[in-house]
Amino acid sequence: MTTRRASLHVVGAQVIAQVSLVAVLPFLTRAYSTAEIGYFQLAMAVAMTAQPLATLRSEFAVPSLVTDSAVRRLVRTSLLVLAAVVLGTGVLSALLVRSHSGSAQVAGMSALMLAGLGWTAIDNAVLIRCGDAGRLAVRNLLGGTIAAAAQLLTAFIGGGVVLLAASVLVGRVVAIAFTRRPLPAPQERDDPEPRPYTVPRAASSMLSGLVATATGQSLIFATGLGQSATASAYVGVAQRAAGAPLTLLGQGLAQLMQSHVAPMVRNGRPGVRARILKQVVVLSGVAVACAAALMVLAPPLAVPLLGKGWEDAGLVVAILAIPMSFQLVVGPLMTVLPLLGRERLLLATQVSRFLLVALTLGVTLASGAGLIATTLAYGVATVLGYVGMLAVVLRAASIRDTRLSMHDERLRSTT
Repeated sequence: MTTRRASLHVVGAQVIAQVSLVAVLPFLTRAYSTAEIGYFQLAMAVAMTAQPLATLRSEFAVPSLVTDSAVRRLVRTSLLVLAAVVLGTGVLSALLVRSHSGSAQVAGMSALMLAGLGWTAIDNAVLIRCGDAGRLAVRNLLGGTIAAAAQLLTAFIGGGVVLLAASVLVGRVVAIAFTRRPLPAPQERDDPEPRPYTVPRAASSMLSGLVATATGQSLIFATGLGQSATASAYVGVAQRAAGAPLTLLGQGLAQLMQSHVAPMVRNGRPGVRARILKQVVVLSGVAVACAAALMVLAPPLAVPLLGKGWEDAGLVVAILAIPMSFQLVVGPLMTVLPLLGRERLLLATQVSRFLLVALTLGVTLASGAGLIATTLAYGVATVLGYVGMLAVVLRAASIRDTRLSMHDERLRSTT
């Protein structure tokens, strides 16, 4: 299978999977109250925010590790930490059942989704390192379509909202079971890992992932805690709709970026900046088209698609169209800096972006602004943050490529 064909299969499978998840959304908004959907969205936000800590962010490091023994150790350690975090979250849910039923629901659903999201991220990294695009494409397809079918069945039979979270876990587990690839066999004699995933690297990568996800979910947290569960439901559904292009393509594009950059890093080859620019140029046109379509279509289609009472969600989708489209372009690039060993730079960039968004939301909520004004302020801050991140990644890639080119030139001149 050619590289281009494999890339199309990975992205295409992700598109089909995420279309399935978006397609069931109108059924969910009619089968469950806005408060229940709000709890589900909060749980998803918690799970996504906790994932970088629960997986040690190993999914960014595994593709660039050189030795098989280092891969085995990191994958097994990450799975153990993930299991401990999921178990702890489940225990917390059980303790909260009597006193805080809503919080217990959120914690329980968070544990279920964290298990599925974390295990998939770790195991996907193994497939990416091995260049197994076929299994990766099948996994992307199965994970989304099975989860969507399970959610649709849950809504049809009137199952509790917790089963929606369980559906996410079921889809991921089945997908991994059908496509899992054994870890590299241990070698009797293995060279030391030239770029080990040290504790400082892991800490910086984990914190940057935590901050990045918290930034992306901050509007849900801000509206849920500062306004109401209904407001967070509007925002959660709107982000899912406005982020449809990112959801459809984002994971596959990030996987492709890792697949192309990781071999360059392992083999010491230049060309990372050119690869980034190529993907950015292609995605910019897609992002503009998606943003325009969402801004025009979302407001009039909100009620016909989601049902009565979801009018505000259409306006929120229109506002979020631009920042979410920016995320489609820049989001996949977040994997580049860890592959280059620049975790600290990524952390500094993510913290700066978080502070910009958090400060904007804090000022907006303190002024008594409503849902629409708060969303607008969040969108402006998010766009500015993504522009800064793009500049940082391009500069880091340029410095790395220039250094390698100069090194190669010196070797040629001496020979």
